Amino acid sequence: MFRHLPASRLPMELIHQIIDELQGDNSTLLACALVHSSLCPHAKAVLYRTLCVDSQKSYNSLTRVDPQQEERKKLLSLARLLVLDASDRASMDRGGLDPEILSRFMFAFADVPLPNLYYLALFHLRVAMGALWNSLHSNPFGRISKTFATVTSLRMERVQFVQLRDFARLICALSRLDTLILNDISIRNPTLMTPATGDRLALSELSMRSGETTTLEGQIICEWLAQAQVMPSKTLHTVSMTGGFWDDNEGRHHGACTLLERLGESVHFLTVETWATRTCCSNGTLC
Repeated sequence: MFRHLPASRLPMELIHQIIDELQGDNSTLLACALVHSSLCPHAKAVLYRTLCVDSQKSYNSLTRVDPQQEERKKLLSLARLLVLDASDRASMDRGGLDPEILSRFMFAFADVPLPNLYYLALFHLRVAMGALWNSLHSNPFGRISKTFATVTSLRMERVQFVQLRDFARLICALSRLDTLILNDISIRNPTLMTPATGDRLALSELSMRSGETTTLEGQIICEWLAQAQVMPSKTLHTVSMTGGFWDDNEGRHHGACTLLERLGESVHFLTVETWATRTCCSNGTLC
């Protein structure tokens, strides 16, 4: 795009603004980096600002980055957003991403700081961290916390946790987490079993949405967050819970009430919405 107009004739600030607008257009960013040496650093910075892992090929490329090399450290330091997306499961046999990729990623990048990563997004994953805890023999909680030390926002959509303990470990490992967005989360075993370390957890915004399923995850997560050892600082000021069928309403309200009892006046905005109540037809089925 700049081939016929030398970079020296354009204000560098303008060039940087144009390159910023190309975020997500990887092929054009690569072309910009090859046009002129003065464009390469900023084009590379924008290119690596978002790390989207949605295939086995992209995951392999990321894990080949040797964090011990100075140049590779610089590349990892550019990341602001990390997306792990296994939504295209139909193509797994053709190189699609394994839904259990999160544990493998955390094992590969344990102790490797991503110093400017602030947003983590997980889509269509399955999380079982028991094996990860056994594999990382030396302080696994601290090692994972080091990797995600700067993450302030976490979004999870259609993520399945084997145990509530797996959910607790992941949340509490993000010590600077401020915003938590949960859409269609499922927890197979809702028993916490052992308390999680969350003495530094200071959430300010919590959003939960459930689809057309009858689950009690909203109540379970709220009751866990309400525990004194999980959120002692009482920083949560925005709570939003939407979705769920009629027989989940009682549990959803109970979870919200439990959270309010513990947090009191620190919550300034509360939204608890439910789907319309369904009625039973003459044959006993839901209408």
